Amino acid sequence: HPQKNHDFLIDVFAEIKKEKPDAELILVGTGPLEDKVKSKVVEKGLSDCVHFLGNRKDMNRIYQAMDVFVFPSHREGFGMCVLEASAMEKPILDSRAHGCVDAIVEHETGEYINLSAEGICRGMELMLDADLRKRLGENGSKRVLEWYDFKIMWPLVGDLYKKILK
Repeated sequence: HPQKNHDFLIDVFAEIKKEKPDAELILVGTGPLEDKVKSKVVEKGLSDCVHFLGNRKDMNRIYQAMDVFVFPSHREGFGMCVLEASAMEKPILDSRAHGCVDAIVEHETGEYINLSAEGICRGMELMLDADLRKRLGENGSKRVLEWYDFKIMWPLVGDLYKKILK
């Protein structure tokens, strides 16, 4: 979907690839723009380093393969995939879009990025620091367990519904 900003991500990745020839990009999911995005990857000569994985049931394995989770979305209801990546101890580069801002704590579990080539490249430069990646990932996992565990969330959601129904 256009709001996920894949087109832009491919453009930025082409620039990153010039500086980091060993960089790989994993795209998960499908949608109406998949063929267009695949064509752009071919056009930019990135077919050997951009991997389209489709819809998956083994996302834990996919997250484990990542060094950094980048989420350049324009708009979200809530960045659930950001929480999933955080739970797997991955550092996050996240847009400040509606729905995304609640998924990280800046400088603690991830970094916000401006949706510009410069913004993402600046974020990726930060992520070259292995200690920073490790700290952000560990903090993200702890936060997910503390704030989003179903044993914590379900009672809160139930209380909210009860309050609304009164």
